[in-house]
Amino acid sequence: MPLTVYSRPGYCSRCQLWLGNNENRDSSEHPVQSATEDAEAFWHAKAIGELLALAPSLNCASLRAVFTANFQSCVEVITEGNRNAFAQAVRLSHSAVHCQLRGKALPRIGTLLRIGYHLRIPVIVFLESDPASAVAHWERAKGAVRLGRRLSSSRTPRQVYLVLKKAVREQPPPRLSEIACRLSYKGVERLYQVDRNLSKQIAANYRKSGRSHWWRKPGATRICSQADIRNLLERSLAQERPVSAHHMAASLGYANDGYIQHNFPDLCRAIGEKIKRQKSVRIAAMEMALKNALKEDPVPTLNEVRWRLGYSNSDTLRSHFPDLCERILERHRALRQRRIGELRKILQAALTVWPAPSLVGICKRVGFSRPALVEMCPAECAAIRSRYLRGRREASQQRKEELVQEVRQIVQRLHREDKCPTVERVTALLQKTTLREWKTLSMAVKAARQELD
Repeated sequence: MPLTVYSRPGYCSRCQLWLGNNENRDSSEHPVQSATEDAEAFWHAKAIGELLALAPSLNCASLRAVFTANFQSCVEVITEGNRNAFAQAVRLSHSAVHCQLRGKALPRIGTLLRIGYHLRIPVIVFLESDPASAVAHWERAKGAVRLGRRLSSSRTPRQVYLVLKKAVREQPPPRLSEIACRLSYKGVERLYQVDRNLSKQIAANYRKSGRSHWWRKPGATRICSQADIRNLLERSLAQERPVSAHHMAASLGYANDGYIQHNFPDLCRAIGEKIKRQKSVRIAAMEMALKNALKEDPVPTLNEVRWRLGYSNSDTLRSHFPDLCERILERHRALRQRRIGELRKILQAALTVWPAPSLVGICKRVGFSRPALVEMCPAECAAIRSRYLRGRREASQQRKEELVQEVRQIVQRLHREDKCPTVERVTALLQKTTLREWKTLSMAVKAARQELD
């Protein structure tokens, strides 16, 4: 351990903690590490030893290029070039991985150890000039990463095209969603983007195989019996706010409401008419609420109106009655301009008051936050702030001048009394309201003593 100013035998020179393993010490003061932490610490120690042993044989001139090439190969093989997946696997940020791939800087020892530990790859592999010897380590780490967690992979359009071309000839024909799952995609959109014709051919092959549309086959198990569907429709019609056939079909698991509409047209029509009547009542209430809002003074905001009606946002009001909403917004804009004019008068009056008030104090007086007030009256707020700061500087300078004058008088009085005018004696004789800034006080005492000399 290097010797430093604060070195103590057996203690760390930085944190001053005990470096030994004394079983008599309080266990709560030095908690025992878990087995995982011990294993990681042992792995780090072993990796550092390997680095120290390899250091004499390393070529420093080409070390950056060697590491960058090996790191790029590692990312390309383990996560197929997916930087986010690699960063997730080694517990690093995306920016750190991107920086190492660009070769902008060599990694810190902690970063290098973390990458090697989570991938179970010896650190010295990243510094070896022979790329062929590292392929086995990359492949083994790839298997461990895939086994430990599911990581999405980025693939080139050429790779996706080859997979689609192979799937067209596959027997039995697979689903297109199955191909997307093999490529670690959540949906089939990427497959259609790469090659729409091959994707359509794979979907057509699966339909021709007879494994799709199982519900059309004789004897297929129905999602719900017709008696149960009729019962649900009748109960929905009896409710004050019925559930539409579309939402009922979705809740039962149907792709659409075609089956229910075809088998129960009368019930579906009755439910639709009831929902339509309720909707017209709601729209009429919406129109009445907007017209009444225009009569109020001050006029409420659209958010207040939609809150009264129980809507989650004001888009519904805008879609049905855009003209009424625009009239409300115009009233608000006019009200806002009138309030801004009143605020400007208050702020301009504050510019003539002495001592200059602060912007925070004015915000409390007018009842607006500082950002809102600055947004509405930027020029006036800037003038108030500048005037307040200038007043603070002038007041500070005046207090310093008063301190200098008082110090000069005290020093002269002490001199007449044959006492040494030290800073401590002068400070003790200052008035309670006098400034006591140490730097200014010391300079004032020094200047007063020089005048006596």
